[in-house]
Amino acid sequence: MDMKHFAMLAAVAVAIAGCSDDGPKTKNTPPVRVQMSAGEAASAASANALAYRTFDKLYKQSENVAFSPLSAQMALAMTANGATGETLDEMLAVLCPDASLADLNSLYGKLYNTLPVTDKRTRVAMANSFWHDNAVVPNSGFCATLSDDYGAIVRAYDVKNKSAAADAVNGWVKNATNGVVPELVDADQIKSFVIANALYFKSEWTEKFDMKDTKNDMFTNSDFSTSSVPFMNGEMDGRYTEFGTTEIAELPFGNGAYTITLVLPERGCMPDKALAEIAADPGALDATLKNCEVRVKMPRFKLETRMQLQEVYKAFGIERAFDSRAQLTGICVAGATLSCIVHACSVEVNEDGAEAAAATATGGDLAVVGPMGASIEIDRPFAYMIREASTGVILFMGAINKF
Repeated sequence: MDMKHFAMLAAVAVAIAGCSDDGPKTKNTPPVRVQMSAGEAASAASANALAYRTFDKLYKQSENVAFSPLSAQMALAMTANGATGETLDEMLAVLCPDASLADLNSLYGKLYNTLPVTDKRTRVAMANSFWHDNAVVPNSGFCATLSDDYGAIVRAYDVKNKSAAADAVNGWVKNATNGVVPELVDADQIKSFVIANALYFKSEWTEKFDMKDTKNDMFTNSDFSTSSVPFMNGEMDGRYTEFGTTEIAELPFGNGAYTITLVLPERGCMPDKALAEIAADPGALDATLKNCEVRVKMPRFKLETRMQLQEVYKAFGIERAFDSRAQLTGICVAGATLSCIVHACSVEVNEDGAEAAAATATGGDLAVVGPMGASIEIDRPFAYMIREASTGVILFMGAINKF
């Protein structure tokens, strides 16, 4: 995994007081809640289950982790609309085993339209695109589905001029992520087509940290060495629970439509094990989190990653799309074969709030509960998730193992 920055992250101490069943105190317009059908809800649950599985594949104890499940899965879902037969069956078995492609398209279409407007204090932008060689005649039905359900634009490039084509795709990604992800694909990753998603998130804390209260303290790395890094200190309404031996604190952004969930394993354990426990019973997480006034001692951090995900999804069962058995005739009459899934992600959390962005491209060629007064101190490796509250959909997730 190519990391440009490791997290600058030390410890979190969260003192819980006045726990109750009352919701967080917000001084602004309530968030827009996403209403889902049964099929959409099943697709959302599958998306989160796949997010946890992907984290487990990407996790390395010696590295920090950042990726966007939503971006990666939306790019794959768009690609699935070009698949038929057993290739489509494999993709749906991974993306939404308990729902249909129509349910998946409906969920992502709803998220595309709703997430950007659910919180006036949060900026969420999603963009999708389908790029193809100008010698390729794409299937009009495929283009219509991507446009209608995903808001995708369709653009042509000259595959013989790979450098110019890569510049065009990367320019679109840079613009769609507000400059946070300036480059996604290399020239050698330009094939007959590219299907891309870009996701941008920026929000202020519901109650900001005061910069003057930020002070250095020690963080214990995954190899048990220590690093001195800056802690933020403040108070805000949030939620807390003890999930087995794992401590969890959730802090709200904006009007509460989005949160960051901090997952702290017991001392000596690593974040992948803690998230595996949550993944085994994901509904229990939100059922046990209790609203509290939270006193927070939290480090700020920033990290960037760039990776290829095709081997991850092959391991989950999406195999035919990448070889001669590929049935991707929905993209164009000649059919196609996937060759890569490229992903880039950046996450920064500081005194003001959080800014995160990610982009994913699939490309290929034509075929031939917390107690009163409890506390949590995150001074060792931990995991984090940025989630939309009403659906529970995970936009970004990762782990901090060292500085």
